[in-house]
Amino acid sequence: MKADSTVVRYKRRTQGAGASGDRDQLLRLLQLAQKMGGPLNVVQGRMEYLLDRKLDRETRRSLAAILSKAEELIDLRQQLIDEASIGVEHAGSVPVNGTAGSDWG
Repeated sequence: MKADSTVVRYKRRTQGAGASGDRDQLLRLLQLAQKMGGPLNVVQGRMEYLLDRKLDRETRRSLAAILSKAEELIDLRQQLIDEASIGVEHAGSVPVNGTAGSDWG
């Protein structure tokens, strides 16, 4: 599956990255979440379009269920973007030596 291979590549790139890799890891998560927006918007838009048409009850029920799940994914994606953005901001404030609170100066 394509999504599985993306996750595997992501894990390989980020394993062993250390403290300096935390920000890079969060940035990659943020980028992946942002890329999910296009496909999710297409699914949502198509479901809304189809639901505006004349449909039998079972088809309408099925499309409404798909739309509901797509909207859940959109909400989860936004939560991921929010969390990763906050994490990137905090990771950016870690001192260069990688130890927060260090005072070796």
